[in-house]
Amino acid sequence: VRKLTKKSNAHHFVANYWEADKLAPILQHSSLVISRAGANSTQEIESLNKKAILIPLSSRKEEQTANATWAQKLHSNKIIIIQEEELNAQTLLVAITKLSKLPNQPPILTQPNKHKFLNLVHSLLLQTDL
Repeated sequence: VRKLTKKSNAHHFVANYWEADKLAPILQHSSLVISRAGANSTQEIESLNKKAILIPLSSRKEEQTANATWAQKLHSNKIIIIQEEELNAQTLLVAITKLSKLPNQPPILTQPNKHKFLNLVHSLLLQTDL
């Protein structure tokens, strides 16, 4: 990341873990996400319609691979799964390069006729004083 950043003058956030309440604002302003494939992360990535490289945690491989596969089925061209044992500088660079060429898309909730259930929940929340 440091080599890429120096060459491209890119901005990035690096952390071992983000608290759930901090995750959405960070993801919202991201053009590309590199993350483990936990349930919260994959749901946020999907709902915000982000390009992502998902790396399932090997100790929770079955669950996280299922989460990553779910996200990839919804957005096959902009979700790349790299298994932890296949992760190295080359595989990561190839994935970053591929996804960087794709245009950024607006969040799912701003796209008409997508995910009707999420749109319904969103509209109900906007009508309710919480």
